[in-house]
Amino acid sequence: METKTKVLAIISLLVVALSLIFFLMIYSPGAGMYVHAEKIPETPEKYVEISLLELENYPYVKEAVMNPGTICTFKHLNRTVPAW
Repeated sequence: METKTKVLAIISLLVVALSLIFFLMIYSPGAGMYVHAEKIPETPEKYVEISLLELENYPYVKEAVMNPGTICTFKHLNRTVPAW
């Protein structure tokens, strides 16, 4: 093969590899849509205390907090996304 053909083949393979990485690892529909809450036996050293009134601003977090350890599902872009 000529040098130009080798360079074009390498560039093409890099573009395909980066596209696969983007669509398989970075672009994940529903990424960040999962909320999970568990009861813990001890109070951690650092934590944020939120009142029930403040939870009204975050309905997904409120649902997970009110039902710890259970699977919560949320509507997102006309589909149900499970929250673990």
